[in-house]
Amino acid sequence: MAGKSNKMVELDWIRGLSALLIVLYHYTARYQEVIGHIIEYPITISWGCSAVNVFFFLTGFLTAHTMNQRITPPIFLRKRITRLYPTYWVCIIITTIVTTFFFKLYAPSSSTVLINVTMFQGFLGVRNVDGVYWTLQYELHFYIFVLAVLFLKGNKYSNLRLLSLIWLSIAMLLAGLLTLHFSDCGHITILIGKAIMLKYCPPFIGGVLVHSLKQQKSDFWAYLGLAICFVVSFLVQPFDYFLAFVAVSFLVLILSLRKSDFNALLKQIFIPFSFLAKISYPLFLLHQYIGWTIIYYMEHKYNMIGEIWVFIPIIFVIFLAGIIHFYVEQPLLKIFKRDK
Repeated sequence: MAGKSNKMVELDWIRGLSALLIVLYHYTARYQEVIGHIIEYPITISWGCSAVNVFFFLTGFLTAHTMNQRITPPIFLRKRITRLYPTYWVCIIITTIVTTFFFKLYAPSSSTVLINVTMFQGFLGVRNVDGVYWTLQYELHFYIFVLAVLFLKGNKYSNLRLLSLIWLSIAMLLAGLLTLHFSDCGHITILIGKAIMLKYCPPFIGGVLVHSLKQQKSDFWAYLGLAICFVVSFLVQPFDYFLAFVAVSFLVLILSLRKSDFNALLKQIFIPFSFLAKISYPLFLLHQYIGWTIIYYMEHKYNMIGEIWVFIPIIFVIFLAGIIHFYVEQPLLKIFKRDK
């Protein structure tokens, strides 16, 4: 963000908590669905997957923030490539090694790995090296949209807001037609739905619009657009995803409009979530298959059964993600700043 005075530290807390919820979802509910615990956990975080909408929302919100800065298409592209790809490549290598030697059921072929390196496997219909990579397709889709906005003349922030509202209007029209059964799921409908990212555009656009309200509290079109985002999300997403999107929208909006900062004690309490936020990208990329490998061996080889043992893979993937953050992400960020 622009500076410490303008930084919303609460966004880190939200991101960190969301990352932890997704990890818990994959280690409890998702593992049970796909592989099956020897003894099913009595407590699962089956709704933790909805935190994906939180990440999409924060992407929209923070991207809108960058549009207020002097950013050009080459700078935006370079920042995204530097931020996304090196860490992603390292995580692909680690996951491939772990699954190849310890969990062959999920070991990818060499061709799958090579296509995954591009990060465009979702667009090409190719299997992900790790199942959680499915979200990257939607992140890239949104970034391609933002890159197109940056090539337009005029105020880049206004362009983003306007084109986001147009995008949302198309999504609302298509969602309404599908809900009222005025349109079947033919090839054209499917293509339009994919092109406008119908199922996941609401949180991205919602993030942009909440940031607009942070800048100007009386922005009527932003309020209207956000309400339409909620309607589209309700029509096309699972209910828990919709709830997560609505909750984070109101929370970030309230935090954006507050006049006083949180006290030092509260910041100290939330330090763990701030740390998880810092390592959230490698943590997200690494946690599922590597964590599943650990859980499988714990249960089948060492009889470590029960949800109490889930802390072991959690600690391991956090440690691994921390190493990648401090020795891959941060050095590259310093190089980028130095070369600007």
